[in-house]
Amino acid sequence: MDGIYLAAFRLQEDAQIPISTLDNPELRPGLYVYVGSGQNGVEHRIRRHFSEVENTHWHIDHLSAEAEPIGAVALELPGVYECVIARAADGEAVEGFGCSDCRCDSHLFKLVEET
Repeated sequence: MDGIYLAAFRLQEDAQIPISTLDNPELRPGLYVYVGSGQNGVEHRIRRHFSEVENTHWHIDHLSAEAEPIGAVALELPGVYECVIARAADGEAVEGFGCSDCRCDSHLFKLVEET
């Protein structure tokens, strides 16, 4: 299936993510949701994020090495909806993460618990 996906990760402790182009962001513990696309096979992309990869290519590869994957939802939608959903997300954006090929502020969001 081609489409977009939302992948959720749990970070148990503070982690500095080794992405030099983003000044190696420091992430706090919590739940994070990544918005991505897999226009040549979304299932393959999700499997990659939820397994150990030797060659890091995407920003999300660095996060998935530090955080526990907890689930994903795939949607059979055109790739343009990747940015539509990312722009509509309501969470703490990790500035510049996963959006080097578009104009979004981020494609990774820390979910904020309501108190």
